[in-house]
Amino acid sequence: MTLKAKAEVAERLERLGRYEEAVQLRAEFVTHIRLLLGPDDPSTLTAEVFQAFDLDRLGRHQEALPLLEHVLAGRAHALGPENEQTLLAMVWLGCTQRSLGNLPESRQLLQEAIDRYERQGAGESEDCMKASSHLATTLFQMGQVPESCELRRRILDVRNRTLGPDDPTTVSSLENLANTLRWFEVED
Repeated sequence: MTLKAKAEVAERLERLGRYEEAVQLRAEFVTHIRLLLGPDDPSTLTAEVFQAFDLDRLGRHQEALPLLEHVLAGRAHALGPENEQTLLAMVWLGCTQRSLGNLPESRQLLQEAIDRYERQGAGESEDCMKASSHLATTLFQMGQVPESCELRRRILDVRNRTLGPDDPTTVSSLENLANTLRWFEVED
């Protein structure tokens, strides 16, 4: 099977929810593309991202971790630490760290990504809001419920202004805040 065919079949398997089969094809694809283009080629890094996503979906976070660490290092080196693709890699790695229970590491990565978005004037972009939402979840899991609530309020405010109150993403943000507040009240 050609490399392109492997990638296409893996994508179709993902759409069908057949992640175990997809991850096997992705692993073969990554191995071949690394040999063909090199480990730091942008196509190799993108292939590793997709493989890591499938591994995460299967709960195999420990296997996804080195792939995402490599993607972050490769993108930071090639594109710079402030590049949008680098920041997305930071967020993905932060989420995987949280899934592994490495909450301080998750918090640090997610906060750094948010800080970089804000330095660029993109503090209200949807990518920054997604990173903020992931950070709010990490803070909640760390037992920092008031900080999580504050961040969720900011996300809701931004999405109300940028997307409107009836947008599904805004409604989801409202639900997230309500659920977090419910836990906050239980603690008091």
